[in-house]
Amino acid sequence: MHTRRGLLFLAFSIAVAPPAFAKQGDWITLGTRRVNLFKDRDLIHVGLKKGLFTGVKLQISGSGIFMECLRVRFVNDDSAELPLRSFIAAGTETREILLPSLVRAIRLIEMEYRKVPTGGESLVTVLGRHA
Repeated sequence: MHTRRGLLFLAFSIAVAPPAFAKQGDWITLGTRRVNLFKDRDLIHVGLKKGLFTGVKLQISGSGIFMECLRVRFVNDDSAELPLRSFIAAGTETREILLPSLVRAIRLIEMEYRKVPTGGESLVTVLGRHA
């Protein structure tokens, strides 16, 4: 019984190990999305292979964007709503947004932002801090 549990733990540890180039505390790119400001939400799929994370942040280029919130769905089907409610200027990034709990594996991130009547595009890059 203990051997089976140990093998399962070992297999899980290998499956969620961060990429070889990422060290603990490093920021890696979870995904990038070209955001059409006529819409009001977009998804970035992350997956278990990227590893475990303690926080996320956004980098913006192109046009600035008013980000309402991030909805993060984790691998274990839990979810968290991270309200931002702030304008992020082009060429800047947000502060670190801590994830609930200590360490989480992210399945996907839904970005909700305000529509802009004139439209336009922003390039949003989501970075994650490795546990």
